[in-house]
Amino acid sequence: MSPGIIALIIVVIVAVLIVGFVFARPQLQRQRLRMRYGPEYDHVVRERGGHNEAVRELLARERRHKELNLRPLDPARRDHFQTEWLTVQERFVDTPGGAAQEADRLITSIMTDQGYPDEGYEQRVADLSVEHARATDRYRKAHDIAARSTGDAATTEDLRQALVHYRALFEELLGVREGTLDTTTSGRGRHASTKDEERAAAAEDHAATKDEERAAVEEDRAATKDEERAAAAEDRAVTEDEERAAVEEDRAAPADDEPRTATRPRRRARDERVDPAEAPADDESAGRKR
Repeated sequence: MSPGIIALIIVVIVAVLIVGFVFARPQLQRQRLRMRYGPEYDHVVRERGGHNEAVRELLARERRHKELNLRPLDPARRDHFQTEWLTVQERFVDTPGGAAQEADRLITSIMTDQGYPDEGYEQRVADLSVEHARATDRYRKAHDIAARSTGDAATTEDLRQALVHYRALFEELLGVREGTLDTTTSGRGRHASTKDEERAAAAEDHAATKDEERAAVEEDRAATKDEERAAAAEDRAVTEDEERAAVEEDRAAPADDEPRTATRPRRRARDERVDPAEAPADDESAGRKR
């Protein structure tokens, strides 16, 4: 094989590899972003209206994130924020809506201390998603509930869920494994935690009671309907029996009357016949009277 042919084959192979890479790159990039962002990737796809638009949005977030001057919290600020979180938990006992709004402000303060620019909620979510993609959806849900609480549109159970979401994000921002946040500072954490558990238990009991009441009402309603149907069926059966009996009685009555009706003329005929043996006696007694 001549050197020219070998060189041509090499050129063709390189060209095929380049073309394959060009066409495969978007797919590989999409898979990488999906793995990194998880549910946030699907959210951006729905929000932007397609995979290509979502890929461009997430790549833009990553480029912006590289330009941010992020820094870890120093120990003093970490302790400060933990104390603030305990205050939020204690406040939830008396004012759930105010506690949820305070938790939202606390998250903003932590992000600002870490170097995230305060350019509004939507931009905070976008910046947060690059390093904390799994907690972004929780942040959205919690923020939405806290916003609704200002107009009394959120229930106590909604606000409790919001505080759970805020706590998960709070722990992630502080670099604490979820569920292991120290809440024992000055004994306040234990108190707040106990109160949260009591409120959660009360809410669960209330929900269970409501479910039992609804089940009892449905059962009573079903039993009443069954009794009504049974009573209606029984009345219908009795009415049908009475009607059949009446029909049978009416049908039998003429047959019983015919013999009695037929015997009446014969009785009258017997009564009108005169015994011959009695006729002379009557004549003779009539003569004596004369």
